[in-house]
Amino acid sequence: MDSRTIIRQLISCLIYILVQVFFIRHFVLFDGWAVCYIYVGFLLMLPFEIDTVILILIGAFVGFIIDIFYDTLGIHTGACVFIMFLRPYVIKILNPRGGYEDNPIISLSYMGISWYLSYIFILILIHHLVLFIVEASSFTFMLPSILKAIFSSIFTVLMLMVSQFLFYRNQK
Repeated sequence: MDSRTIIRQLISCLIYILVQVFFIRHFVLFDGWAVCYIYVGFLLMLPFEIDTVILILIGAFVGFIIDIFYDTLGIHTGACVFIMFLRPYVIKILNPRGGYEDNPIISLSYMGISWYLSYIFILILIHHLVLFIVEASSFTFMLPSILKAIFSSIFTVLMLMVSQFLFYRNQK
């Protein structure tokens, strides 16, 4: 990865975190049943070539920053680390017939709608399930946590799709 890509990724990380903390944080639907965590989009759009250990460290860093602003004591960090650990396996499962091109970019315009939707929905659902089940910290609240994770995943996926159409459409 060249220095230009690294700088672009750092700026992207900063933008996702700032948008999450200052704007999206208060954007909740259905009396708290659908919460958007758009910052996960940054983690999911990291280049393919990044090693798993580096992915986990980036996930821990981003989750820790979100935990600081949300005062959640490591819940976001744990969920981000878990999806960064699973990300290479999900990418391998979703491998297209011809394989991936050299140094492909993960975006809607580059990968196509079906691959991109499958990819982000799987990892966002896992992220939200971990996040809300750990947050509930009791089996009594398991069903509401699962429902909240599903609704929040749909909401987050829709917001990420909108952001892809608005800001990333000319990447091909």
